Order: sequence, then C-alpha cells, then structure tokens
Amino acid sequence: MGSAVLIALAALDVLSLHAVLLAAAGVGVVSLFLWGCLGRGAHGRRRGGGGGGGAGVGDAD
Repeated sequence: MGSAVLIALAALDVLSLHAVLLAAAGVGVVSLFLWGCLGRGAHGRRRGGGGGGGAGVGDAD
C-alpha cells in the first residue's frame, strides 16, 4: 500500500491516523530494507562502489 492509499483510508475514517502513521512507517522501513538487499550487484557490493576508488589520491602531489 502506498502512502496515498493510507492517507485516503485515514481521511475516510476507515483507519485511525495513528494506525496509518504506523503502517506508513512500517512500509517505509520494509521498502528500504528490500531496496538495500535487492539493489546490490552480483557479488554483494553496492553498485557504483567499485574497489580502488581512493587509489592514487595521495599521488596527486
């Protein structure tokens, strides 16, 4: 359920505002967890975070 659906349910007095806020927080936490788990590359590294990013930084002088 998206946030808009939850807000609509609260506006229609189907759910209390307290229940809607708790549900929205839970949906947000679960979606961030899934994004973190499923958004990783083939080897478990975060995308765009290849190794050696800081190599040669001290060589600029």
